[in-house]
Amino acid sequence: MNYPRIPSLALLALPALLAGNSCSTDELPTPNRPDIILVSIDTLRADHCELYGYDRATIPNIAKLGREGVVFERAISQAPWTLPSMASVHTGLYPSEHGALNNLSPMPSDRATVAEVMQAAGYRTQAVVSHVFTGRKYGFGRGFDVIDERFAVGHDGISSKNVTETALEFMSEPTDAPTFLWVHYFDPHYTYIRHAEHNFATGEPGRFEDFIRVLEPDGSDLGTLTPEELTYVKDVYDEEIAYVDFWIGTLIDGIRAGERERPALFVVTADHGEAFFERGYLGHGKEVFDEMIHVPLVIGGDIDANLRGRKVSSSVETRSIGATLLTMAGISGHSVPGTDLYAIANGAPAPDFAFSEGSYARGTDRRKLSAVEGAWKLIYHYDDESLELFNRDSDPNELVNLIDDQESAQVRERLRNAVAEKRALFEASKAEQATVDLTDEERKNLEDLGYFDEDEEEPEESTAPDDEE
Repeated sequence: MNYPRIPSLALLALPALLAGNSCSTDELPTPNRPDIILVSIDTLRADHCELYGYDRATIPNIAKLGREGVVFERAISQAPWTLPSMASVHTGLYPSEHGALNNLSPMPSDRATVAEVMQAAGYRTQAVVSHVFTGRKYGFGRGFDVIDERFAVGHDGISSKNVTETALEFMSEPTDAPTFLWVHYFDPHYTYIRHAEHNFATGEPGRFEDFIRVLEPDGSDLGTLTPEELTYVKDVYDEEIAYVDFWIGTLIDGIRAGERERPALFVVTADHGEAFFERGYLGHGKEVFDEMIHVPLVIGGDIDANLRGRKVSSSVETRSIGATLLTMAGISGHSVPGTDLYAIANGAPAPDFAFSEGSYARGTDRRKLSAVEGAWKLIYHYDDESLELFNRDSDPNELVNLIDDQESAQVRERLRNAVAEKRALFEASKAEQATVDLTDEERKNLEDLGYFDEDEEEPEESTAPDDEE
């Protein structure tokens, strides 16, 4: 099969991107360098996974990988929607640093990506993605020898089978080089589609379209969704998750059964979660509550034997996945920031705080910045500088604002100072803003997903309801 191939300037540009650092793989001889497989799943909240206490087996294959590997129990995504979240994974930068904060802003071209570093270090780099936001137009093609985005087919498509089979074809190609493979699965994203073989939902499959018509227009009729209907919606969402997990299991098994003799290391995560009326709406974007930013994170495969079955309870950031992948590949001296999650799994201390930014795909209003320290979360609102403080141990649904609670004064000040420091850093390191030129088909795809209004020219201040994110 012929795949769409893109020219890469990574080998020429990387020395400048590394800004004088010496990228090295000397500590890991070439024959022993592992294949690295990054799997990202769209719209998968952690608490709908049995690894995180869910009472339904939605991810048996990922759970098996986790039981044999490392599970990070409190992984925090750096954004509640795909573009900024995945840009953070691939650059190690926070959203305000890389600047991909709206539906027309790509990743910066002057900062190294994981794929560019891998490619310059001798890795074969390949990607199969299924969302417009994870394609070339938004900068994700940089550093990949091959990036296949044929399966970014929008919210009515089912793509996991094709994504998996294409990824396995990539991995079966003969090569003497180690491989970095990124696979992005889309199917749990709205709209949710029945997969009756997983049989979590009852009722007529076609009824879900009636629910979506209730939810789409302007948010005014949200109260018409009955508890039974909401249960059905969640059940269909779970079927989507189980469907994707089946194909991820096929991917993992296929790679392990291949003839390649290298070790294979897998990192599985999600870009963000999904809201189910915890705060009056269905969907994702802007908010930094746990239903949006608490995501699964598993490292598995041919890892150190002493790490098998380990659980990490510290809060960690998914932006550190990139630096961790490079550590796993034996690459040092690069400029991709982040904390080595592999070292944390081995007992190294985690950073004191984990940060996330709530941005708005269709505007610059309603931005938020959250800081997590243990069970505590502080949310800063850019629009009016208001604050919210939650203790997720005593209040796991984050419903009781403790910002005025005198007993919480010390933790409030620590988190307030951490947020102020991070805001100052963001202000000092703002990325140059570029603009993506979308085709009519790509724009229609994003309109169908709610990221554009019809005839919208560019991101602007907006009063659109949350469920249109």
